[in-house]
Amino acid sequence: MKDGQFVGSIDDSHVYQLLVENPSLKDAPISSIMSPAFPVVQKNTTVEEICKLISKQVPAVLVELENGKFHIVSRYDVISAMA
Repeated sequence: MKDGQFVGSIDDSHVYQLLVENPSLKDAPISSIMSPAFPVVQKNTTVEEICKLISKQVPAVLVELENGKFHIVSRYDVISAMA
């Protein structure tokens, strides 16, 4: 976060791929390997709407709660909700 805004995200599969391709990145600042920030949705957003935002490139969304905090919803969470 920077100035109260999300500026990037980290996904283990993305980090893994980068490190396999270039092991010297293990010493790089995290900001240099971050992906774009996850989308932010409101707490009343439907699962169907969240599904449209999650993709191979976007593995999760952030749900804004009324207390200024956020909850992360991942692909796994969506799959579990559909089962």
